This record gives sequence, structure tokens and C-alpha cells, in this order.
Amino acid sequence: MIHIVTPETALTHNDLLEQAYRLRHRIFVEEKGWTAWTKPDGLERDEYDPGGSISFLAMSQGRVAGCARLVPGGGMNKEIITGEKIAALTSRPQFCGLGRFCVDMDIRGGTKIKNLASALILSLLGYALENDIPEIFCETDPNFLILLRFLGLRVEIVGKPMPYYGHTMLMGIIDVTQKGLETCRDRLSVNDPHFGERMAV
Repeated sequence: MIHIVTPETALTHNDLLEQAYRLRHRIFVEEKGWTAWTKPDGLERDEYDPGGSISFLAMSQGRVAGCARLVPGGGMNKEIITGEKIAALTSRPQFCGLGRFCVDMDIRGGTKIKNLASALILSLLGYALENDIPEIFCETDPNFLILLRFLGLRVEIVGKPMPYYGHTMLMGIIDVTQKGLETCRDRLSVNDPHFGERMAV
């Protein structure tokens, strides 16, 4: 089950969000070495948290084991954004930024990580469809964009790859369609109609 925390419910579920922020710090700062995101309290947050974003929390054994967020009209990484990318986004007034997609390093490997990551992807797409969000952009590892294309999603690449703390980042704009969601479910071999279900908390 994926729990969704909105700006309206953030105060009620601060404990879940803190788990997500701590997980993000472990993955992006401690593991990937993105030192600009370092926080003394070990909670990776920025100006979009929690008031400007929708958080998707993958739960496992009662704790947050994976997360992602959507930022309506924002979420750009100011360190690597370019004029070309800004122009591509401003021509799409309904875009949402996808970011902070990660799964707990302690359980990665095997089917469990696949299930958590798959549930997050399906939940994000389902939420976007239900809320009339036609496109999602993300700046991420090129392999993630390749994965999304493999899953049957149309992904437009914008701009050139950019170096970021020893990693390569690439921006993609994902078309959100019912057909894309169904193809994604098929290619993930998801037969359970309830897999990736979302619950607003």
C-alpha cells in the first residue's frame, strides 16, 4: 500500500514524513554523496516540503521503506536547470515535478525492491491520471528514464546530460495516459488489480 500525504494532511502525519526525509538523507546525501542536500538533523527537506508537494510513501512492516514526491508546477533542481529546460516546462502549465524517488538501501535487491519501486511508479501514474496531470518531469539518472521507456511510457528527453556530484542527470518529460499505465502494469507482470493502490492519509 502506498500512503499519500498532501500539504493539507502533512501536520497530521509528520511522523511518516520524518521517516521519508530521513530515508532521503541516507540515500541522496550519505550514499550518493550529494552534499548540497546535507541537513544537520539528518532530515533531507527543501522549500517544497511539506507545503508544496504530495508525498508517496511505500510502507513495509509498518515503516516507510520507499518514497517519492510530486511538486505541482515546481521541483526543479536549481543547480542544473538550464534555459532550455525552463522553456520546455513553462510551455506546459500543468506539469508536475517528480523527485526524491528512492527505496531503503537495507532491503534493495531481489523481488522486494522491485515490488516497492513498481508500486510507487504505478501509484504516481494513477494519481496523475485521477488528478488531470498530463505530464510529469523529472531530472534523474538516465537509467531510470530508460526503465520508464521500457515499461511502455512515452518519455521526451530535454537538454543534455548534466554532471552532478559524480553522477549524470538527465531531464525527461513523461506523458501520463491510461494506455501507458496499463502497458506499465503488463510489463511489470502485475496481475493483482490492487497492487500499487493509493490511500490518502
